[in-house]
Amino acid sequence: MKNNVIRNRLFFFWNYDREEEWLNRMSEDGYELEDVFLWRYRFRRGSGQKMRYKLEFLSHDPRDEKGRDYLDFLADAGIETVCTFGRWAYLRRPAGEGEFELYSDISSKIGYFKRLFCFLLPVALVNLVLGLINILAFAGWDNRLAGGLCLFVFLLFCWGMRRTAGAIWRLNKEKKINE
Repeated sequence: MKNNVIRNRLFFFWNYDREEEWLNRMSEDGYELEDVFLWRYRFRRGSGQKMRYKLEFLSHDPRDEKGRDYLDFLADAGIETVCTFGRWAYLRRPAGEGEFELYSDISSKIGYFKRLFCFLLPVALVNLVLGLINILAFAGWDNRLAGGLCLFVFLLFCWGMRRTAGAIWRLNKEKKINE
């Protein structure tokens, strides 16, 4: 039986919930996440203990002191950091301990989505500028193709920002109702 398995799946930043669902299904099938790089996920055949996975977009780089302190705090709470990719942390806890939430109140959830939005916005704007420069300032078809690709990425990130802004709006509305 093969112990290590590689799966290639593409998830966008704003679809982290779908990625969590997929990781949890993989755990149900007996696979434990070991590492992530871009769209490549490495699993190993598990010991039989099912795990629950969560993803978090960290406030600080996990290599910085504040980032390490936060991940240590989670470890003290029984939440294991499987790996990090950029500012994304892949976290897990045994499924027998039930579901786990990283944010216990609406304000902290809003802060999470704002961090994600503030990450997406500059990437989208850079792609918009690069796309327009390549299409308008250069005459070659290769520049127009590169510009079109940048504009496509801009639109893709706009979709993610729309989804993220929608989550912030819904949470703000829920917060007003609960006050």
